[in-house]
Amino acid sequence: VGGFTWSASGLPPGLGVNDSTIVGTPTTAGDFAVTVTATDDDGRTGTKTLGLKVHPSLVATPISEVTAAGRVTGSLAGTQAAGDGLVETITEVSSGGKPRDRYDLVDHTWTVPVPVGSVTLKVVGSWIDAGDRDTGATVEWSDGTTWTLLGTLTDDPTTLTSNPFVPGVTEILVRVTDNDRTSGQNSNDSVAIDLIELTGDGVVPPPAITTTSLPTAVVGSAYSAELSASGGTTPYTWAVTEGSSLPNGLTLGTSGTISGTPIATGGFTFFVTVTDFDGATASKELSISVVTSQAMTATIVTSTTGGRDKYGVATVTVTDGSGAAVAGASVTISWTGDFSGDQDQTLSTGSDGTVTFTTTTTQRRPSFSACVVSVTRVSYTYLPGGEAC
Repeated sequence: VGGFTWSASGLPPGLGVNDSTIVGTPTTAGDFAVTVTATDDDGRTGTKTLGLKVHPSLVATPISEVTAAGRVTGSLAGTQAAGDGLVETITEVSSGGKPRDRYDLVDHTWTVPVPVGSVTLKVVGSWIDAGDRDTGATVEWSDGTTWTLLGTLTDDPTTLTSNPFVPGVTEILVRVTDNDRTSGQNSNDSVAIDLIELTGDGVVPPPAITTTSLPTAVVGSAYSAELSASGGTTPYTWAVTEGSSLPNGLTLGTSGTISGTPIATGGFTFFVTVTDFDGATASKELSISVVTSQAMTATIVTSTTGGRDKYGVATVTVTDGSGAAVAGASVTISWTGDFSGDQDQTLSTGSDGTVTFTTTTTQRRPSFSACVVSVTRVSYTYLPGGEAC
């Protein structure tokens, strides 16, 4: 605007003012209160504070290199546009080892930021055979857990595309490797990458609460359960839906953790609401059962240990009604058969719900068994089964 000089404070990192325009590439997501000031030719000023939201998926995160094996010529800039005459070339290097076993290989990885919405991955490149008739290069992508085939680059320039499903992932890996690692394949073949591109349609799916059930709570015992959601834009904020309530003694934190110590038994139904970064919401009905105690069961397995003379061994596993391990349970067992002279033993289960007992005496060829005398833990009731004495 002519006749005015503009300035702004409180801008996100990476942004600035150029004449009357806010320009740049933001590097930090969040909500920002930006105060804009206009100064006229006489020095008079006017200010106004405006809200500016930087979406996490729009924060600048460039493609980066994760090298493994290969000699690089050109640069990462060569992968940013197809047909511009710029490429990044990775040439095979020797595997090492005994001369007769050596082969040349290429193994190169890039990190690519994930944009907003449903995405399309595009890789353009070609394989340059140096004369050993290698069959090309494989291109794969990964969300950090498993690798998925995108396609094969051959002598002719090839365009490979895919639509990775990568919910909740901020970046993916793209990797190119040679297809033939046979001993004697020692010509320095190369792969030329003209483009690595991951684009999004900008459509963010709405948030959805994915928690389907919550663990049982016990009166007077500490309780903790995590809620989960998908879609929308993280971070999420959680709350009990207005007009609904949790069991007395429990609260829901904004990060999605239900915690506390319930004070009354019963079945409690309530609604929770998740709000994403952009203000989109989703609600769901959930329930928690609060009981005086939980049921627990035990199993026992016997074995032996030692050399010529052997000790008896008994391993007890304690679980609750859902099959989860019960830690800190006090277990007493009794030995029978050749080890009946051993006294009853009492030990506590570890974090995995198991505890191992060993006899104090040995036998050459022991014939024995063991049974559970008791299992005790605060807020739990032991339900004896076939393992009980």
